[in-house]
Amino acid sequence: MKNNAFFKNKRKRALFFANIVLILFISFHLVQMESTDEELMTFIVFLIGDIALFIFQIISIIKGNKEQ
Repeated sequence: MKNNAFFKNKRKRALFFANIVLILFISFHLVQMESTDEELMTFIVFLIGDIALFIFQIISIIKGNKEQ
């Protein structure tokens, strides 16, 4: 991978990898939990929001590569 400004910024890099861990954590709990529909919907909303943030981060990485 090229030298990308996204990965040079420590805060953005930490957020990117924390986002991956959070997606895995929420997915694991969705598979393991046996609970009410309200709790399930809360986890699904968090998962959708986290995936949206992850897609935004990937788009910013791609744009950073095109500018270089």
